[in-house]
Amino acid sequence: KDLDEGLGMFFDVLMNPAFREEPLKLAKARFVEQLRQANDQPNGVLSREYEKLLYGDNALTWRPTKASYEGITAADLKAFHAKYVSPKNVILAVAGDFAKADLKAKINKLIAGWKGGPVVFPALPKGFPAAEPGVYFIQKAINQGYISLGHLGIEDTNPDYFAVQVMNFILGGGSFTSRITTKVRSDEGLSYNQGSRFTYRWGFPGTFSGYVQTKSSTVGYAISLILAELNRIRKEPVSDAEMETAVNYYLESFADSFQSAQATMMSFANLEMTGKPMDYFKTYRSKIEAVTKARVQEVATKYVHPDKAAIMIVGDFEPCNKGGDKWPGPLDKLGKVHRVNLTDPMTGEEIKKP
Repeated sequence: KDLDEGLGMFFDVLMNPAFREEPLKLAKARFVEQLRQANDQPNGVLSREYEKLLYGDNALTWRPTKASYEGITAADLKAFHAKYVSPKNVILAVAGDFAKADLKAKINKLIAGWKGGPVVFPALPKGFPAAEPGVYFIQKAINQGYISLGHLGIEDTNPDYFAVQVMNFILGGGSFTSRITTKVRSDEGLSYNQGSRFTYRWGFPGTFSGYVQTKSSTVGYAISLILAELNRIRKEPVSDAEMETAVNYYLESFADSFQSAQATMMSFANLEMTGKPMDYFKTYRSKIEAVTKARVQEVATKYVHPDKAAIMIVGDFEPCNKGGDKWPGPLDKLGKVHRVNLTDPMTGEEIKKP
């Protein structure tokens, strides 16, 4: 019953935002406070610095600072809106109980006066310098080590995407059934947070990482176990049971993308944005079912490279370097150790050690 009023308000805000000073002031203060706290959480530090290590110094890893936030004006926001929020650059997705022709007519009437030409985006980096394999250690006086190890991965449009998903589920993405969790958590009791993941990006490669959070004395041991599993998935065929569990997981969880009208709407809008075919979901299940054990080993060999892994650790260096009974240190047994200065998010500058 409120559709007409709601549509009018929505498109008015979309096309004619006010960017009032008081809300802008509050938003800037909130973001600055987030910067102030950004180094408090080791996981946040690890995620930020790991991406910087793999992607290098470019627009993908540049971060705002206190000065850059505080320098933003309402005029800046209006200029950005005029440049990038254009009818040539908007995907409108709608889900619900409505007559399609009627709703389309209402929307076209509301946006009839919306002007704007094609949007030209800055070019994405085309290549990234490979991080030197080894250990990259960020000092933080805590009693655990937070670790990510890996290298660049693949784009989400890669034709091997489905095989990589199945492979990674078996390796470390499958919760309690994965190899990394079985070895690191169930067998050795080293961690409650471990696994592997591929992040997928559009227009440039995502990342691959094995990860674990463990007490300082077992950091080296946990890393050695994960590296062993990365080598194993490359060299040993997976079992029938592992394949069945992984394939069934993706088949059974497929419907989760359509549990609500909003989820369905966003799923199809994402296809449009990334240029994927509109029958993508119709073929999803068959593409998962087509993955074989041979394909799993093929993509593991192609996309998992433990010999090229950059190992980033956030923790207390001395106890991590010392190790424990099952894996006495030092960490340079895993590769050359690079001591990395923590970045001050407020300024973007390195925090130099005294």
